[in-house]
Amino acid sequence: MEESVQDLEKEVSDLKNSLAVSTADNDKLKKMQAEKSSLESEMKKMEEDFEELKTKHALSSAESEEHKSLAADFEELKSKAATLQTDLSAAQQLAAARFKGLTDLKDHLQKVQPELSSLRSEVAELRISKEELTSTTATVRRLEARERDLRSEIAIYKSQVSEKDTEIRALNDKIAQDASQRLAAE
Repeated sequence: MEESVQDLEKEVSDLKNSLAVSTADNDKLKKMQAEKSSLESEMKKMEEDFEELKTKHALSSAESEEHKSLAADFEELKSKAATLQTDLSAAQQLAAARFKGLTDLKDHLQKVQPELSSLRSEVAELRISKEELTSTTATVRRLEARERDLRSEIAIYKSQVSEKDTEIRALNDKIAQDASQRLAAE
């Protein structure tokens, strides 16, 4: 039962650790969402710049090189945004899975808590019973030792009574013999 109590306490500790990890994941998720918003606004700005550059392209070939550079930057940002979107989606799924796991563990803990309390009270009762049993066992052993002592004394007394009976018979025989000798002498 003490092992069961220890297992449940370990499970409570594991739940606390999982909750701390989930909180860290939620903070990371918020940071990634902020970064996504920042990149989306940059992407929108770059799209506007791109459109503006398209119109200016007809005007200048020197601006064409800058336009190509901005277009490459725009494509790179698009690629980063797609990667971040994928990472954000994976992080959201992980956070949802961990949250569900934590919720399940919390529900399990609430269900097990009464049983844990019951087991603790049962352990306390068993300890009291064990102490009472130990005390009673010691009393029984003392009484058994006293019984052996008394039986030994009774055996000694029986032996003494037997010896006295033998002496009495011998004396009675002697008295009877003396009496018969007196009668014969008379």
